[in-house]
Amino acid sequence: PDAGTLSARISGGFRKRDGYVKRQFDGVDLGNENGYNLQGATRWEPTDTFTVTARADYAHKKENGSPFVFASINERAVFPAAASVAAGCPGATFPPPFVPATADARCANDAQALGPFTNGGTYPAKSGLENYGVSLVADWKAKDWLSFKSITSSRTLDWSGSRDADNTPLTILHTKYASKSKQFSQELQAQVETDRLHGVAGLYYFDEKTNDRVKVELGVPGPDSYDAQRVRLTTKAFAAFSEWTYDVAEAFSVTGGLRYTEETKGFQGTLFNIVGLNTPEPAAPTNLCTTGGPTPCLFVSPDPFEKRFHSMTGSASAQYRWNAKVMTYVSWSQGFKSGGFNQRYNAAPPGNLPISFNEETATTMELGIKSNPAPRLRINAALFSTKYDDIQLTYRLGVVPLLFNAGKATIQGAEIEATWTPTADLIIDASAGWLDDKFDSINAPPPLGGVMPSATSTLSSTLPFTPDLQWHLGAAYTFRLDGGFHLTPRVDVSYTDPQFFDAGNSPEIAQLKSVTLLNASIVFEDPEARWKFAINGVNLTDELYAVAGTSSTSTASGYAEMVYARPRSVSASFTLNF
Repeated sequence: PDAGTLSARISGGFRKRDGYVKRQFDGVDLGNENGYNLQGATRWEPTDTFTVTARADYAHKKENGSPFVFASINERAVFPAAASVAAGCPGATFPPPFVPATADARCANDAQALGPFTNGGTYPAKSGLENYGVSLVADWKAKDWLSFKSITSSRTLDWSGSRDADNTPLTILHTKYASKSKQFSQELQAQVETDRLHGVAGLYYFDEKTNDRVKVELGVPGPDSYDAQRVRLTTKAFAAFSEWTYDVAEAFSVTGGLRYTEETKGFQGTLFNIVGLNTPEPAAPTNLCTTGGPTPCLFVSPDPFEKRFHSMTGSASAQYRWNAKVMTYVSWSQGFKSGGFNQRYNAAPPGNLPISFNEETATTMELGIKSNPAPRLRINAALFSTKYDDIQLTYRLGVVPLLFNAGKATIQGAEIEATWTPTADLIIDASAGWLDDKFDSINAPPPLGGVMPSATSTLSSTLPFTPDLQWHLGAAYTFRLDGGFHLTPRVDVSYTDPQFFDAGNSPEIAQLKSVTLLNASIVFEDPEARWKFAINGVNLTDELYAVAGTSSTSTASGYAEMVYARPRSVSASFTLNF
């Protein structure tokens, strides 16, 4: 509706899709989609110089969890061997840990592999999400060259889930997770627009509180046990920033910016290891505890630990427009990612202190060109290099994945993209990207409690999710039908080189072969763009390839799991504007 200076809009949608990995135990389909969302906005313009916009959104999901499947298992790892002996696996021993190669379901070995689309787990598989937030944006144009903006927002996120991490019928490692967080942020901006000078200066504040509750069932030697973990995390952040662009000449401009960031991370945890899966969790002690005491405690902190991080980062760029067809630019920028505390443990950390990690910094240089060398043709290209210091990567300490500062690394590369529209109805686009990544130095994580982190990076390792080469080629043509309707088919081909999914470059969960994919769609739209109906086909050549994975084969839990891409699929969607 529109009431003079007041207007509003509302939108919503839902998505429902079957999963593509079946659990043998109960027929649950993993990787399904089942959710809906709503958004609304109201805009009030009491004067020509003042505007207030209020927004709200809500999203809800109730699904069966990620489509993980069994990848491999270490038959000489402690938990698989202990679980196999307890289940009555013929020939299994503990100690020493050993599981024979047999297809018996009581034996935790590689015979448990059921293929890329069948899961052998038995622990409940589910995932639920509720996410909602509100924001208020106020804009005031004080003068022709000066305006102010206030952005206030709040968000609540509530998530829960459970999964069978080992993907076998045995109890090796099962997790049940619940997390609720609340965020508040406030940003103030002053914006300047003159003939030659354009800039912004502002302040930013962020406050988040998160409460996590985790239960991890472990197939340890002897009676089964579980880790019960209650953790409270806090983040308070403040930033002051400013960025300015000055037009030196009509064709030449320079930009510079500075940002000061200060973040304080807090951690408070109560973690127990409890013998017997049905044993109730005890009340939290009121002081620090150690293993072996009257309370089965791994780690307790009645008071929060806090760590403060701060950084001054800058950016600078220059761009020159040679003519109406070619513009070149060069840029330099610094980045900062704060450190924090690891929150998961299955052994008491040394000194009853949480294991922390420091901030990660990055410096990026880029040289690029944006051009329209011929009518209906656009070509953009760039060369770039990013150097990381104290890069944050995940290694496993025992069975627990923890963040560590791995060392120094460099990613450099090139990318090019082109769009050609030979006619008003035909569009052809293409892109290609090349990456070269390496570790310049390694920070070897120290042993913690006598345990060394496993599967750490080396100087010859590659960074996760960094394929050497990627490219894509696509084309679409719009048929203009009687009555003004449009019918637009599109075809896309893409290519991705092999890549690793973890910092330890575990081959059992990697994408070890290059992947070429064929996707296509067809869209039918009414003359006034009020509605459209689309049919989408993904992975039409039915390629089998991995997209994610986790590996713990070098730890006591000994398992590895993988997610494969959805096989050939076709979906339909309908969009209505009102």
